[in-house]
Amino acid sequence: MKQAVNFFYFCNMSILNIYFSGRVTEDSVNLLFDVIQENIKKGGIDINLILSSSGGEVLPATTFFYKIKNNNFNDKLTVYNPAMIGSAATLIYLAFTKRVVLPSALFMVHSVATNSGKDAQYSIALLNEMLGEIFEETTSITKTDYADVIIKHPKKYYTDQDVIAKGISNLTSASIPKPNIYFGI
Repeated sequence: MKQAVNFFYFCNMSILNIYFSGRVTEDSVNLLFDVIQENIKKGGIDINLILSSSGGEVLPATTFFYKIKNNNFNDKLTVYNPAMIGSAATLIYLAFTKRVVLPSALFMVHSVATNSGKDAQYSIALLNEMLGEIFEETTSITKTDYADVIIKHPKKYYTDQDVIAKGISNLTSASIPKPNIYFGI
């Protein structure tokens, strides 16, 4: 059964600001990718994603990660963490080259505990391995470090200062762009 994804779409001609909150699912990330791709194809549009999600399914988030990486959109994309990004939503955040964290924002990382939904076709160990590879590719956290973190901490929270030091974010900001597209589940 498909999950409804609601959003409002308003765009000026040069900047598109998207606010994404709610659960990471196949439907939500496919819609998000389609909106990004459609607007990138128009040309001349910069896209800001304001991401505030506690997570969802790993496989759709991983698929989104590689779609963004493989389409070379990153010169037009910026992602913001205004408050908290957790679990599978960190993969959406890590897909972007320009990653901005606001003061006091948090990231929550944990091991994959269940493989339900689209994730059911893969073992929990393989999903954790995929996450470790993405962290190693995009941050200064190696696969070994990632595995060590998820073994020692059921849930590991990183502060805004931690994520700059670990390369999870590369920019800081005191404010976020005003959204003109809202995604919510």
